[in-house]
Amino acid sequence: MNSRARKQAFKSFEAVKRATLKICNSAGEIIGTGFSVSAEGHFVTCAHVVEDAGGIGKLSANGSVGIVQHYKGDPNQDDIALLQVIDHKSPIFLYLVDLPEEQTFLCFGFSNETYRDGAPIEGRIVGLATSTDSTLLNQRVLRLVTEGDSQAIKGGQSGAAVCVYNAKKKQWQAVGILVASEGENGGIALPITNAVRQLIPINPNILRWKIAKIIIGIIAISLISSGILWLPLRKCPDEKLLSFSTSIDTLLKTDLSKASDFSDRFVKECPYNLEPLISQGFVIREKANQSRPRSQTLLEDAKRKFLDVLNQSDSQIARYGLGITLIEMGDYQKAIEYLQKIKNDDTLDENLKIKVGFEIGYSYWKLKSYKESQSYLDNVAQIIQKQGFQWNEINSKTERFTYYQQSLRILIDISENLWYENQENKIKKAQYYDNYKKYTEIVLKETLLPDGRKLYLNSLVDSIDYSKRSGNILNDLRLTNEYQNMICSFYKTYNLDKPAKIVNYCKL
Repeated sequence: MNSRARKQAFKSFEAVKRATLKICNSAGEIIGTGFSVSAEGHFVTCAHVVEDAGGIGKLSANGSVGIVQHYKGDPNQDDIALLQVIDHKSPIFLYLVDLPEEQTFLCFGFSNETYRDGAPIEGRIVGLATSTDSTLLNQRVLRLVTEGDSQAIKGGQSGAAVCVYNAKKKQWQAVGILVASEGENGGIALPITNAVRQLIPINPNILRWKIAKIIIGIIAISLISSGILWLPLRKCPDEKLLSFSTSIDTLLKTDLSKASDFSDRFVKECPYNLEPLISQGFVIREKANQSRPRSQTLLEDAKRKFLDVLNQSDSQIARYGLGITLIEMGDYQKAIEYLQKIKNDDTLDENLKIKVGFEIGYSYWKLKSYKESQSYLDNVAQIIQKQGFQWNEINSKTERFTYYQQSLRILIDISENLWYENQENKIKKAQYYDNYKKYTEIVLKETLLPDGRKLYLNSLVDSIDYSKRSGNILNDLRLTNEYQNMICSFYKTYNLDKPAKIVNYCKL
């Protein structure tokens, strides 16, 4: 390549940079690189990059989290993933070609170590070989040599496009996918032909082979006959359904508008599956909850979505969605009926078991069926307590921690009510007093940081003062010596200074 051609080549390499995506995990750490292969947001990366991120739901590409997974191979056999950023439309994407005679390559990738904003790597394609390494066993790979130590392949660059320059078309075209380094100045890439099967259903025109039509025709016929390439009237594969559902679930907590767009796209792309209806139900329910006042019309719409699914299948997720929607509509008894059917399923996922148990316990609490509520919520608290959790969950308020804390708070309220109701029964009174103290101790010890403990205890002291002015008979309980001495004991246990207003009746 002469100097003029080289200058033109490097100028056109800007398009490669613009087609390259930085892939991060939920903590914002760079874990890989990807590159666009269609104007509809499809991009290719390594399967091990998706796994390193913790799964499709914990991955972002150039900051976007609304990502669908169309295909992910086994990193040890087919280290390729085809993903799609739903809200990203890019006119810049790479054309894929078979390995040409030109052996000089450039690629652009990201690294946590030195080039967080990306950097090019230049080198030479040595040729094709069959790997005997355990992580790429029996795979046909491209062996690469980079130009010196300064361009060594680093962690985070996996998934970058290995590109060669087409002087005739004056553009860089992808011939491989960078998957690993090899020594100080070497690298390994998978030939772009490995991605053909996954890309044809997305956009057959993306391939620029000399005999593209023949190859596409042969492979497409093969894929259709083997069932890999789905036809419009067939249902979406499980992998795509899971990817959509996970992304929508993530977006529901961060961006309801995107979750709604994603849900509409889900219905459009998988019209013959029930999963999109379930996702729509959860999106509509969340819209209802975020409206002020809460929209009963939207809750009715969500209810209908879940019922439509249950009329066609025995979906536990749809039944759960219907149950919590009924709770928000105030129909606690009906919610319990639906949720009980899930509770009796021995194959229930552990996380769903916690959610269902809590919602049933919560519903009984709202119905003032305290003993039934206590049974469910105590079981939820015990399950989570056995699993254990880290202190950082208290700060980040993870879903599991929130269920734990809310269960304990309701159990405290139940114990207080039953304690008061059984004032004439010494045995039961003592039992519920012990329960109240036990649950309060757990809240203080396991769900609050030191500053939070003092605030919580101070709020209990304030409740004593409030009880002196209130006509609520339950508040009489807080005026008893038993209650006040118990609060005093908590201050002593955690070596906290007592407020002046409690010192007078602390008898320790």
